[in-house]
Amino acid sequence: MPLSDWIQTGVLLATTLAVGIAAWQTFLQNRLLKAQLLRDRFEMYWQTYQPVSQEQIAALKLYPGDYVGLDRYASRYEGDDKAIARYINTSRLYEYLAFTYTLHHVLKVPDPVGSGWVARWTKNLANSVEFQDVRKSYSGYYPEFESFVDGLLREPQEALS
Repeated sequence: MPLSDWIQTGVLLATTLAVGIAAWQTFLQNRLLKAQLLRDRFEMYWQTYQPVSQEQIAALKLYPGDYVGLDRYASRYEGDDKAIARYINTSRLYEYLAFTYTLHHVLKVPDPVGSGWVARWTKNLANSVEFQDVRKSYSGYYPEFESFVDGLLREPQEALS
């Protein structure tokens, strides 16, 4: 076998090894990305348990139009700090559920908890006044989740029991 054949065989092996290493790196990067997304998800989940601060309530009072429609603010929340705190907490839950739904159903990141709990939790919250207000205020920001909530509200109550 001439030297040129050995060189071509060596180049072929080196290229195959480089492609194999690149494929392995891609596999590892995807696993790291999924792990980071799950970490972010759990951090966001724990933030839903943090109490609403007076600064957050004051910010909503200062710029209510940034958080909720002005007509809804005037009729339901103005002057009622407890209602404002419930609205802020519900908005955190809404964003968390939208994030989790998007991870699992749109980005296809597997959910270690299972897929049924998002539907159950959303269904339990969907009829509350604050959830509906948050939903109206956030419409357009989470279109896939909005469609999912619409579908849940059309289902009979026993479907998720």
